[in-house]
Amino acid sequence: MKTTLRLLRIFSAFVLAGLAMSAAAADSYSFTVTPSTTTYAASGGYVTVTVNLSYARSIAALDLSIATPPGWKYVAATGPNVPQTPPEAGDLGQRGLAFVYTAMPGSPASFSVTISYPPGLSGPQSLSLIAANFTDEATSRITPVNQADIVLTPHR
Repeated sequence: MKTTLRLLRIFSAFVLAGLAMSAAAADSYSFTVTPSTTTYAASGGYVTVTVNLSYARSIAALDLSIATPPGWKYVAATGPNVPQTPPEAGDLGQRGLAFVYTAMPGSPASFSVTISYPPGLSGPQSLSLIAANFTDEATSRITPVNQADIVLTPHR
């Protein structure tokens, strides 16, 4: 019985240490995607989102994705830290606009993404599945970080 309790205590210590390391790793990486506006025009137009990245550990790889409603298209990325592999102009984002860094920028990093939307939309429109995958340089461990959907409403 004493051996079982001792093993249980050792196992519990490993589990707690693992949870603490996971929480620390997740806290080491963050990103936000912020829209230039929270409304859209019925006549069609553009929305720009700014991506801000931050990480306390050295990373070996970093990719981001943003899914858009049907008919929305990627236009361009601009700013000081544009990923080396952005989507191609005109890409539809329904399955996710993917951005991949092949050379890691220093932290913090940021860039802006311009997306066009078609005329005739109605109701809320969501940029969804907003996610970043940070790959730790020392451990090759991938830490996914997600953000809540960005909902745009018709301009009144």
